Formats: sequence, structure tokens, C-alpha cells
Amino acid sequence: FIFFRGDLIRLIKKIGTPSPERKLFIYLILGTIPLLLIPFYKDFVEKTVNSITAIGIFFLVNAFILFMGERIKRKHKYRLVTEEIYRTDEAKWYKPFMIGFAQLLAVFPGISRSGSTISTALAFNFSGIEAVRFSFLLSIPALLGATGLEVKDLLESGNISAIPWLWIVIGTLSSFVAGLLSLKLLMWIGKKLLFYPFAIYTFLLGSFILIWK
Repeated sequence: FIFFRGDLIRLIKKIGTPSPERKLFIYLILGTIPLLLIPFYKDFVEKTVNSITAIGIFFLVNAFILFMGERIKRKHKYRLVTEEIYRTDEAKWYKPFMIGFAQLLAVFPGISRSGSTISTALAFNFSGIEAVRFSFLLSIPALLGATGLEVKDLLESGNISAIPWLWIVIGTLSSFVAGLLSLKLLMWIGKKLLFYPFAIYTFLLGSFILIWK
């Protein structure tokens, strides 16, 4: 939120005017719709896809996604920047919808949400920076929804008094710092569009898991 606070403030201010920000808001709504499918298959995935072998396979799938993102980046030399994406005919409704579906892949262990959404955005001719930016903004509804579901389950369990709040606060602060550093890294990647190192890393990790298993 802090890293993209300028984008969020501008989005809120211009949401009621004919502007790229309003088109971006519509994009975010369309990209969030596929998340409604999560409750129907999340439990199934958690119960059935929880073996070491499955994790290794999905690391390989993640490597393939990142590899394709790199290939797509190299294939398309011209990319649309923010203003062009939301003002031209390139702003087709199915693009954010498909990016939202790519986000669903993160339910599977070993698959990067950012990698899948950024690669899909690149396939739809987003610039690197805009792909990272849209991927992050699209994650906000997902994170809020996931947090809401966790809080709901917690309240229904009746074990609030047993929660180690101190460790939760420490974990939250640590996640905050790590998140800021990760976003800085992602923005740098967005400028350079370097997916190969991460593709190789997850490929080697997935291969090691499968061989070890």
C-alpha cells in the first residue's frame, strides 16, 4: 500500500472522471471477478495437492511460466505504457479478466502469483512497469479477501485467546519490510524484465525436489 500510495490516491481521486484511472479501476474489478471461484476449489487443492511431488511439479510449472514471460518480453519490442493501455483500443475487457484467472494459479503450491500475472500481462502487451504495477494493485483485493476469510475462520473457531499476538505482530512487521524490499526488486525487474534467473532457480528447485523424492 505504501509503495503504491500515489497510484492508489490518484485512482481514488479520478475514479469519477473519464480518465485512465477510471479505466484502470474497471480493469481491477474485472481482474478480481475470477477470485470468486477460489472458495469452490481452494479446499480441494489444499487437501489433494499437498505432497512433496506435487510441490516439485508446480515449481517446474512456475519455471515454465517465468520462462514464457521472458520469451514474450523478447518477442514484443514495443509495449504499451500506462496512458496508452487505458486510452486506446488495447484496453479490451478480456485482458484483465484473463490476468485475474492467472492469479488463481497461486493457490497451487510453488506457483508465483506475481510471476503468473506479470507474464500474462506481458502477453497482452503491457509494459514491464505497468505489468508489475497492475499485478500489485490486483493483489490488494485478493489479500483483503484472504485476510477476511482467515479472520472469519478464527472467530468461528473460538480460539482467539490462544493466539500468540506478539509473534503475529513481529511476523507482520517482518512481512512489511520484506514486502517493501520485494516490491523494489519487482519494480527493478519490471524495468529490466529479467525472468530467466527466477525461472532457472525454480526449475532447479523443482528438479531437486522430484529427484530427492
